[in-house]
Amino acid sequence: MKWFKFGLVTKYTLAVAAVLILITLTQSLFLYQLDKIRAELSLKEHAVTIAKNLAYSCEYGILTKNTAVLKRLAESVAQDKEITYLQILDHKGNVLVQIAKALESRIPVFNVEYPVKTLKPERSPEEVSLLPLTPVEKVAKEEIIGNIKLGMSHAEVMKGTQRVLAAAAILTLALLAAGFLGIYMSSKYILVVPLKQFALGAERVARGDLDYKIEIKSEDEVGELAASFNAMTAELKKSREEIEQYTKNLEQQVKERTKKLEETIEKLKQTTQELELAKTGLEAEVAKRTAELEKERASLAQRVAEKTAELQEKLEELQIFHDAAVGRELKMMEMEKEIETLKGQLKGGA
Repeated sequence: MKWFKFGLVTKYTLAVAAVLILITLTQSLFLYQLDKIRAELSLKEHAVTIAKNLAYSCEYGILTKNTAVLKRLAESVAQDKEITYLQILDHKGNVLVQIAKALESRIPVFNVEYPVKTLKPERSPEEVSLLPLTPVEKVAKEEIIGNIKLGMSHAEVMKGTQRVLAAAAILTLALLAAGFLGIYMSSKYILVVPLKQFALGAERVARGDLDYKIEIKSEDEVGELAASFNAMTAELKKSREEIEQYTKNLEQQVKERTKKLEETIEKLKQTTQELELAKTGLEAEVAKRTAELEKERASLAQRVAEKTAELQEKLEELQIFHDAAVGRELKMMEMEKEIETLKGQLKGGA
């Protein structure tokens, strides 16, 4: 957006100018409305005063139906350029005199109607002379005998309010121009100069110059920001020194650890060589013992085979002996059965 391409001073000036425009326009409209109301009230008061004076002057002409007198009165009053029309009516609403002026239709008109009154006696002259009046009694009472109608043009009011509006507009433009210039200059001093110092400080710090300080002594937000910036650079310098010291210590520790690792690796190499020699000796010993064990296994296998053959022969002999013993036992059992049989027979013969 184009708004973001403007400088900070321009943005700030335009924003404040917009606020000033809004305030001055509001104030101008308020003054315009106030002057318009005042002018309208003044016009109404003037119209009522004219109608009231004319009603008082027309009393005789209406009572006598003297239109010539009424016309002269109306013409004298109608010379007022604010009056657009004028009517004098009797109590029945009949127009006795009428004067109308040409007027633009777009100009508003304020209408006034005022009654024409006269005093009418409540008693005859003889009764008034013969009977005394009480404190609350009146000799005569008011009676409406006609009406005055007139219209007052707002043209002069509009001209006056337009002059006020023009003056307010000129004053507004003058104030805006002065305010715009003042805001631009003040913002350039208040914002741009400190911001340039901050930009320079940030550039110096980015290049590694942590000793740079922003010299702003004001006790406002900009001064607080400068103090915070200086405190930040001091903390960064302290942190960098701590990191450098830590790096040196770390390098020293790395060197020591590297030396210890090299020594350990050398010892491991020696141990590996010793293990290799031991491995070679163990392999030879294992091969020798394996050969001896193979010989012993072959000898044991031969002896086991011989023993197995002997046992087989003995088993065969035992089987033969067992078979013979079993056969003899069977024969003995048969002989015992025969003996028993014979014993039974002998007993039976006896």
